[in-house]
Amino acid sequence: MKRFVCGVMILSLILSFVVTRPILAESNFLNYAINFNDNTAPYWTLDPNCSVNGGELQCSIFGGVIADAIYEGRTWSGDYSYQADVRSFGSSSGNRQHLYFNYVDASNHYYVDIGATAANDVFLKKKVGGVVTVLGTYSGAYPLTSTKATIQIEYVTGGSITVKGTKDNVTTTLFAAVQDSTFTSGKIGVGIRGSNAKFDNVTATVLSTALKRDPAYHPFDAYSPWNTPIGDGALYEPETSPGWDTAKGVNYNYTRWTQPISIANEVAPVRRMYKGGTLVWSMKVSDYVQPDSQTDANMHFIDEDHIYVVESYNTQRDGNNDFTASGYARNYLDGQGVYDTWHGTRAYGGSAIAGVIRPGELDNGIHHALASGMPALAFNKNGPNGKPFAWPASSQDAFYNNPYPNGYNVTGNVYLGSLLAIPLSVHIDDIRVNGQRLSNKARNFAKALQQFGTYTVCVAGTVAEDGAGKISFVGDPAGKSEVSSALLEEMAEVATYLQVVTNNSQQNPGGPGARIGIRPPQLPTSTLYHWDFLNNQSPGWVITGNATRQSERLQINGTAQAIHDRRDFSGDYHVQVEATAGTLSAANKGRILFNYQNDNNYYFLEFSGGGSDQAAIKKKVNGVVTTLGTASYDFQNSTVLFDVAYSSGSMSATVKKGNVTTTLFTGVADSSFSSGKIGLGGETASVNFDEIRVYRVNP
Repeated sequence: MKRFVCGVMILSLILSFVVTRPILAESNFLNYAINFNDNTAPYWTLDPNCSVNGGELQCSIFGGVIADAIYEGRTWSGDYSYQADVRSFGSSSGNRQHLYFNYVDASNHYYVDIGATAANDVFLKKKVGGVVTVLGTYSGAYPLTSTKATIQIEYVTGGSITVKGTKDNVTTTLFAAVQDSTFTSGKIGVGIRGSNAKFDNVTATVLSTALKRDPAYHPFDAYSPWNTPIGDGALYEPETSPGWDTAKGVNYNYTRWTQPISIANEVAPVRRMYKGGTLVWSMKVSDYVQPDSQTDANMHFIDEDHIYVVESYNTQRDGNNDFTASGYARNYLDGQGVYDTWHGTRAYGGSAIAGVIRPGELDNGIHHALASGMPALAFNKNGPNGKPFAWPASSQDAFYNNPYPNGYNVTGNVYLGSLLAIPLSVHIDDIRVNGQRLSNKARNFAKALQQFGTYTVCVAGTVAEDGAGKISFVGDPAGKSEVSSALLEEMAEVATYLQVVTNNSQQNPGGPGARIGIRPPQLPTSTLYHWDFLNNQSPGWVITGNATRQSERLQINGTAQAIHDRRDFSGDYHVQVEATAGTLSAANKGRILFNYQNDNNYYFLEFSGGGSDQAAIKKKVNGVVTTLGTASYDFQNSTVLFDVAYSSGSMSATVKKGNVTTTLFTGVADSSFSSGKIGLGGETASVNFDEIRVYRVNP
């Protein structure tokens, strides 16, 4: 199995330090940011009188004409904050600047309307069916001029709207908790009416009061190692790696050897991916995102519903804007981001988007652990439990055992998968670079390394003549405009304080004790287990009968059974399975097993052909089968997604074909088995199974 390294790029320097207390992370979550520095506006619809140039979005037309620019990439709802920098080059009250929110269309939206001069010239308005109503008028003077003003809008569920303006570091509340619930969701945008204005640094942030986050922008379960802050019982030890020298600074891969991430939206086109000439998936993909230019050629694809990511390597676009890739893996965004065996496109075996610095995070805070890489000689191949890696890694580079200097090393306290962090004794605010305190971006980088740390996930970079090299961090190239040479110098200084956390483990991620940072809000669901027979492997599955693993699926041809033997599931949970069947008769049966105790005791959902009652929920107790419920549904010659739910002695099931979801069973009562394993099976049937997922719905 091929493993890929992470690449190299960029340099920096080093300086001094001092000590004291940790600082807790903020708990709002940025999920959109654009600064127009590259003179593009992906997924913005611009009026002909608006354009992007000079690193700003400019709209200019007079005579009372409206010109606007709307971000079509997503819709916001719930509690969120939206802001933009505005500069106006008009000179009268008739020169109007607009910030749109909960924008449904040109005739239905909220907007802030600000003039260039005079008092009583700032309005909060709504437009309903093309009719404008004033919701509020600011009583003071707040003219927009060629000097930057930042206008921030907060919308809270239930219809509470607050608007603030900031000029020269002075913040003024323009409207406080204005109540209106006409529009509960929508897009964001900017515009003018009879004016000349420039807009920049547009951001949208989910507020902590919403107690939710978008996993497309901040992925994985709240208790994933990637989202677990360091414990106050963590033990730190200076690194002794012969292949890594903290004094050498850092590489920050933000233009090459990157991890580009496409997030599908309503307007993105459908693209296809092929592996070895075979179509493996199709989904909406942003045409603004390209595979990385280096040999790994990574690119990752988040689906429109923000449920999963398809991660790929050696990825190329073809002439139709479709993709080919040497390998890919689907990972669920509400999962752990790590597996107990290799399942991804990075050497450590977990998700490739885990730990990536995303656009806007350097400015607004990084609330997760970072991913890092080092030269191969930095890693000791004699790892814990006799493996060449440490948890959360589950794999290693294929060349790890090559003779020196082409493989891993044999000494040192750094392994692939090690957790590194800045000890609590280091006071971030006292770190100096060229005699100056850290910038906001460097401070956010340092806080992430102190509160969450960094996991080593791959080989990256080369060594100097002394045999040692730098640590490398990685970003989404969409955030490249946020990086400067001064920031790189600061990042290098920050990295000199990293030490090894020696008591990080699966039982105590980040070390034991109380958390020193804020764990992000939990997601609505948590994936507890996922497997898709990647590379035709089935770790932990006990397979009997006429079943094979082909085309990265479990194929049953006749009678067979497969049980995932490594884990029991209890409490309330769902089993989700993709099944493909050809022509079926009443005697051809496919099965999804749950709360499995042994071959004579379990529940199962059975599906077959025939004219009616093709679906059934059954139980097998001491070898005796009892039918608990039946339903009619045509499963033949199709691929369907089953979702079987168990909750405190009650069972339900749905099936999805295409975009249509049908309820098969609701509230089927039985309490024979309250926990157990999951499995798949078939009786005289030809059925393929894929994408096995167990998840729970969080309170």
